[in-house]
Amino acid sequence: MNGGTVEQQATYNSFDNALNDIGLLGTSNDNRPAAYLNYILFDEHMQFYQHGHVQIGTAANGAHEKLMLQDIVAEKAGFVYVYISSESAATYWVYFDDMKVTLNESPVVQEDDYYPFGLTFNSYQRVTAKENRFLYNGFELQKSLDWGVYDYQARYYNPEIGRFLNVDPAADLMRRHSPYNYAFDNPIRFIDPDGMVPNDNVTDPKPKKVEDLNVAEKVALVYFILMDKLGAALNESEGNEGSSFGENLQRSSEFITETTLEVQGAREMTNASLSSKSSKNTKTVAKVVNTVDDKVDDAGKVYSKSQGTFGGERAGKKFTSSGRTEISKENVSKYGVEKCENCNVELVPGTQSQKGVSPVSNERRYDHIYPMSKGGDGAASNGQLLCMPCNAKKSDNLPVVKPLREQLLPRN
Repeated sequence: MNGGTVEQQATYNSFDNALNDIGLLGTSNDNRPAAYLNYILFDEHMQFYQHGHVQIGTAANGAHEKLMLQDIVAEKAGFVYVYISSESAATYWVYFDDMKVTLNESPVVQEDDYYPFGLTFNSYQRVTAKENRFLYNGFELQKSLDWGVYDYQARYYNPEIGRFLNVDPAADLMRRHSPYNYAFDNPIRFIDPDGMVPNDNVTDPKPKKVEDLNVAEKVALVYFILMDKLGAALNESEGNEGSSFGENLQRSSEFITETTLEVQGAREMTNASLSSKSSKNTKTVAKVVNTVDDKVDDAGKVYSKSQGTFGGERAGKKFTSSGRTEISKENVSKYGVEKCENCNVELVPGTQSQKGVSPVSNERRYDHIYPMSKGGDGAASNGQLLCMPCNAKKSDNLPVVKPLREQLLPRN
């Protein structure tokens, strides 16, 4: 409506501009009425960008003719105006009826392009599609109050500033980086699967098996498992049963902050004066924290022993007599008798080689865990007892560490 409300006037202007651009479509000089089935496409701001038409033919003289506009592709979100017109100067009576418009929706439901840190551009969503909030890296966008952050389970991430809004629960493992950083400030190479400890998506694109983790990664795994147990115990004592992994880590981190104690110094927490939200369960919680500390310490010892040592004062040298004695004592204290560290067979002392006499297979051999030929230490810290077959099989290969749970955690 010309002269109506602001919205009505804007709509009128859009059609007026479009029709001025299109102009009259024709006359009836070719023995056909200048009668048409037309369409006009507008974008979402009512800006005209495409039109088309089909003219009635001579077959409609005294009979019916079917007019069709087919395969019109709307390249932009917006509006389509379909109408009929008769522009003949002469008197032609043209009747239209049974007009139908069919919308064939795009097979693409939604498309989003992202800048490296997660801001979207060139986003498209089909008008009739249900809202999908799981966007960047598959995490849910929080739209309430126009917050615009992603829920990364352990904490929230703001793609506008490329920073997390909470401290990383595993910040102690990455002290060279800000506890608020996202993907070590390099989202092209690294990803953050759950808001804790980024993964290298270039050199390590697939999830590792436990046995393929390095020492630091295995210690970190023990840390997270036990921190999860601590958080679960705290949440359960406070009536929050069934809490998630992220909630458990958050609560355990809060607890350690509240008590102003670090995990490594928490061995005697049972008798300490704690500032916990649930003092009646302090002893239970302290026991869990002590377990975290003990297991983390054990992890360092177990993996140091499992992978051996190298580069020390006796690097590349044989074991001394006292070193072999220490290796044997450590083996006996572990198994009760001397046993092969690999196959667990009971060992017998080695004998001096004799011509024509083959040694028994379970004869004791002192082995460098980290091969002597590759700089392994000739010290007890790098020594183990093996039977002859296991020693031959290992040869100068680097040590293989058993799965983490087999070495540190009890089986369920």
